[in-house]
Amino acid sequence: MNFLDIVFIIIITFFLLRGIYRGLVQEVSSLVALFLGFFLANKYWQDVLPYVEKILPPSSWTNVISYFVVLLGVMLGVYIISTILKHILKMAFLGWFDRIAGGSLGLLKAIILCSIMLMIMTSFLPTNAPVLKESKLAPYIHQASTSLSELLPEELKNNFERKKLFWERKWRKTLLPKLENN
Repeated sequence: MNFLDIVFIIIITFFLLRGIYRGLVQEVSSLVALFLGFFLANKYWQDVLPYVEKILPPSSWTNVISYFVVLLGVMLGVYIISTILKHILKMAFLGWFDRIAGGSLGLLKAIILCSIMLMIMTSFLPTNAPVLKESKLAPYIHQASTSLSELLPEELKNNFERKKLFWERKWRKTLLPKLENN
């Protein structure tokens, strides 16, 4: 196990425990709040601007404040709804489901983050880089990286695809003896 494996373990553990602690409702609502807040702030900040200008003198800061009023207002609204939903789940004795599903979503986020890290390292580091060669977890995380590589910009994608073949052959030699012994 090397430094990269330790980083992967820390990321996976953090996101898994955070997901279990927060639960699915909070994990999903935080993403929804951010994206919905961003979308609605882009659309409605100018509608809020006249109200802000009644309180503050017009300046470029009133634009910024108007934008953040909408963004934070939407985020607060989603938070209130998610808190109510979380209490309903607890009353229906589904709090355990919320936590398990939250842990699953946290694990998925961690795998995606580790996959992105591995893709970038595979694309930019020289072939046969020791940090990748000596990693015990990289071959497993590589499975998800391959799927995500379709979203890379063309140059990075080509670099990743070229080096991916080298690592797949190298890691196959590492994994096959373990699979055959089981």
